[in-house]
Amino acid sequence: MRRNTFSLVISLALAALIPASGNALSTTNSDKADLMLADMALSRGDCRGGTDRYIKAAQATSDAKISERANKVASDCQQIEASAKAARRWLKLDPTRTEAAAAVALAAVRLYRPAEAGDAILLTHTLGGDDALIKLIAELSDAGGSAITLNALRPVFEAPDVSDKLLTAGTDLALENFDFATAHKYADRLLVSEPASGDARAQLARVLTAEGNAVAAIAIAQEAAQLEPESQRFAFVDTLIRLDRLDEARQELDSLRADMSVRDEADLRLGKLAFQAGDMSEAGRRFGSLLSSPEVQGEAFFYLSSIAEREGRNDLALQGYSELLKADAGGLLVRGRAARLLMKRNDRKAAFELLDEYANKERSEALDVEFTKAALLEDLSSPNEAIALLQLALERYPNHPGVRMQIALIQDKAGNTRDSVRGFESLLKDRPEDASLLNALGYSLADRNQKLPRAEQLIRKALEASPDNPAFLDSLGWVRFRRGDVPGAMPYLERAYRIFPDPEIASHWGELLWVSGKQAEARAMWARALARSPDSKPLRATIERLTGTKMEEPAKQPAEPSSEPGAKPPADAAPQDEAPPEPAPTPSVTGS
Repeated sequence: MRRNTFSLVISLALAALIPASGNALSTTNSDKADLMLADMALSRGDCRGGTDRYIKAAQATSDAKISERANKVASDCQQIEASAKAARRWLKLDPTRTEAAAAVALAAVRLYRPAEAGDAILLTHTLGGDDALIKLIAELSDAGGSAITLNALRPVFEAPDVSDKLLTAGTDLALENFDFATAHKYADRLLVSEPASGDARAQLARVLTAEGNAVAAIAIAQEAAQLEPESQRFAFVDTLIRLDRLDEARQELDSLRADMSVRDEADLRLGKLAFQAGDMSEAGRRFGSLLSSPEVQGEAFFYLSSIAEREGRNDLALQGYSELLKADAGGLLVRGRAARLLMKRNDRKAAFELLDEYANKERSEALDVEFTKAALLEDLSSPNEAIALLQLALERYPNHPGVRMQIALIQDKAGNTRDSVRGFESLLKDRPEDASLLNALGYSLADRNQKLPRAEQLIRKALEASPDNPAFLDSLGWVRFRRGDVPGAMPYLERAYRIFPDPEIASHWGELLWVSGKQAEARAMWARALARSPDSKPLRATIERLTGTKMEEPAKQPAEPSSEPGAKPPADAAPQDEAPPEPAPTPSVTGS
């Protein structure tokens, strides 16, 4: 997996919303006042007001630059309906501009308008070629639009003259959409086109691993590493890890350590394996040894801080996260971690100030900050406060599907089924084919033994869009269990866990094993899941309910001195993609 650096994280931040000068846009006398008022609103933090003024100015002029600016402001401010309006206006005024077509596609995905999105995606390809399309695919995937994008581009990916780089993007897109059959088809075509390519083999190995074909995945990953020793040095190790063959992965990493050019990377991966297995002493030793390595010391420092938090040494963990923030490193991930520790100190004011500081600095992240606050409140068993906070956010982000979805999810977890179902149903009226919503409502009904036939129908419809999605497979297994079909439920839950070893999936699969008389298997599987996620409330609740044994709090393991984050991190390194999850990921409501 690609490792990002802190400098890259920071460099990806969006530009400030206020133009550098008053002459940045071409205006007429009639719209100058609106633009001035818009920039004044933005300068005082009124994103919605600034957006509304820009949209008004864009509609009143034929200057495409103002519509372009209005779209950027609206998009950065998460005013998705306004961004769609501005993007359409921009494309109308400048119909050959690739960026305008891409803006329409992105706004349509966020609003879940598949037909409009598909047309704009294809237009982007026509206007800008493969490179423009590949860039747009990444943006649409980040916006949760992998299903819409994949469906729109199937004719392009399956064309006889499709380029290799576009096939590569298509394989990645199909994998992200959990459509393994399509990913396999594209990966095979790519390998036929590039028979000597190690990169193509590595991609096929990812697909085979996802499908559970361990023998073929390992063989082709070994070929990839041999053919491309520079770019695919870790292809074999990554395959073993994805297959959960961790002892073999450790042995291979120990062998790779003999090469000084990759020793630090090997040690970093060994540290992560130990962390995920719950061996904090070994993880701390590995990460501590990397603090002098310029390439990986920032990431190692982050994990050392995470270890301190896992062990309950909250003051030390907060000190570590604070040092990372001083280095302007880690973005919302690290701020969320620090805020969580401040909340544990009952210092909500300091926690929220820390988050608001980031929102003021990075306006495009302001909504994610609200999601993070809500998650922190929910974690402290204050769901009503979390819901109230998001309802206030909904006033600033009118009709935003992500906010509406998160409110319904929190209501559902809090047991407020009537309101949560009403929220899901309301969203589905606007987004009837949205797989994430179909699954959310179906699972909610199944978990409460309500309307089980409809629940199963909703979940199966979600799986049509994303046939190998582990969350959807888990839901289908759970509804079959609720309907009394334990043998029929088992394969879905086992497959879901093999694809993604999530603790809640583990709790479901373990329960089926338990009621099937396979208590030893259930306990063994739960033990592995607890090592990965010792604080998982659903997992711990299931174990306590079925075993009748009150579980102890997660052990606070003593750490070696080398595991303490005693050195300041550099400003040019960051946690990898597989770092511990952020406190509150933006809810996806676009079917992927």
